[in-house]
Amino acid sequence: MEENEDDEDILVVNGDILTDLALTRFLESHRTAGTVASMVLVPYRSTLGVARIDAENRLVTHFETEYQFQDF
Repeated sequence: MEENEDDEDILVVNGDILTDLALTRFLESHRTAGTVASMVLVPYRSTLGVARIDAENRLVTHFETEYQFQDF
């Protein structure tokens, strides 16, 4: 892993989520802890369901609002 010579914080966020995470509070907590890395994990919940797309991955064919996520 490359050293961060500027001693700046780096924030990496999953790009396909919606969150109300208080980023400022999270960053303050990370700095106070003095750790190399911090991570936020939450149980996966969705009231939105899923969108089904066509075989070419181009068009939404329909939405499933009652979808049960098998991996969670």
